[in-house]
Amino acid sequence: MNNFRDSKIFLVIRGIFYFVVNIFYHIQRVTRKKKPKVLNIESSLEYVSQNRVSVSRFGDGELRWMLGIDPGYFQDNSKTMADRLKQILRSDIDCHVVCIPDIFGGLAQYTDVDAIAWKRMLLRYGRRWTNLLDLDKVYLDTEMTRPYIDIKNKTKSPEYFELLRKIWKNREVIIVEGSGTRFGQGNNLLNNAKSVQRILCPPENAYKKYDAILTTILNKVEINKDVLILVALGPTATILTYDLAVAGYQAIDIGHADLEYMWMLAGVEERIVVKDRYVNELKDGRKISTLRDNEYEKQIIAKIGIS
Repeated sequence: MNNFRDSKIFLVIRGIFYFVVNIFYHIQRVTRKKKPKVLNIESSLEYVSQNRVSVSRFGDGELRWMLGIDPGYFQDNSKTMADRLKQILRSDIDCHVVCIPDIFGGLAQYTDVDAIAWKRMLLRYGRRWTNLLDLDKVYLDTEMTRPYIDIKNKTKSPEYFELLRKIWKNREVIIVEGSGTRFGQGNNLLNNAKSVQRILCPPENAYKKYDAILTTILNKVEINKDVLILVALGPTATILTYDLAVAGYQAIDIGHADLEYMWMLAGVEERIVVKDRYVNELKDGRKISTLRDNEYEKQIIAKIGIS
């Protein structure tokens, strides 16, 4: 198989395929009458930092889950989850913002590989996604927590991470994460927070434990409305951060920010397995290793659906 992928025939076929995708993508882009408006990464991060709003992020996975299309990894689809995602995408409350991919006005900011992937998805789902959006609304960029691996110009990535770190500077932080996520463990991403505590959840199909997760968080934070809750749980995070916002807390769907930070520190150009981390986007990264870190263990205040 590898020999074929390296052959001239494969390269020609791939070139023709990409050419066709590009042609149809540009036709669709030109004929689209109105495009969703999305702030760039820097403006999105500054808005969250200055306004202390909660954040729900919609990536390609969430957009497909809403349409009943299973992306094929770590979270089974359900009509209940899809309906909640649609509700939150259309929501409009002052203490909460919605992020979507900045893909509707152009793709020049992305790497060539990522741009072609988005073009294929836009050709397949673009009109259905647009129909779910409020075209008079300004959204934030879902890549605000993914400002490295898929970004073409990586020179500003360190600046983006500093803006991200400003959000939790001197704040009490509770991280709600999959048991193998280990957000900020072994790096300095969270070293400017006032304190860090963790609630561990299932690394896969966390939505099945949704009620228990929400109840546990509310019981742990009690009346401390100044605490910042960072959630890394796939589409469950998109929903959870909205419900926590309604309850009066600031909660951010932080996604893959920790992995992006580790990839930036390593200087890699593509996704790689990260030691002691669950990397759902890589088949070889879905095995959770045993971690021996006393500081990390002390931060755990609850476990839900895991031993």
